[in-house]
Amino acid sequence: MKWTLKLERIDEAGNLHSTTVAYVERPELTSEADLGLTHDDGKYLLRRVQAEVAQEQVRTESETEPNKRDSLCLLIRVQTHKLLGMNQAL
Repeated sequence: MKWTLKLERIDEAGNLHSTTVAYVERPELTSEADLGLTHDDGKYLLRRVQAEVAQEQVRTESETEPNKRDSLCLLIRVQTHKLLGMNQAL
């Protein structure tokens, strides 16, 4: 069974924006262990949702406060790396 997780938001103008966050594939239900998501899948999906929400908040804020743009961009890069478990240097 294949799943697509999409995150949708409506901006202040009423426009709908949709982003595909992740794809999940689960086996057919043959045992109790196959029911629902694995713990790791759940953690991964939550990190992806958090990263998308944070990025959008920073993008919106940087549009309304251009003088904050550089510091906000650095903040989102750091947070995204932390959320997604990336170890490489920025």
